Amino acid sequence: PDGSARLFRLNEAGRYVPAGSLSPFGDTGTSVRTATGDVNGDGIADTILVTGPGTAVRFAVVSGADNSTL
Repeated sequence: PDGSARLFRLNEAGRYVPAGSLSPFGDTGTSVRTATGDVNGDGIADTILVTGPGTAVRFAVVSGADNSTL
């Protein structure tokens, strides 16, 4: 509910472990919904984020290669 999305990565043991977080919308006071997919065609999965109910709809795509906002 703080407007951020937690990132996880797959480790050598096959388990997902915390790998940081993204907050492209600041503290919106609502949940953020996420999905992954290769949006920019570079062969690396990007993170797609959209704000949840209770706030204006905001949409962002964050590059999986360097965490920049596309």
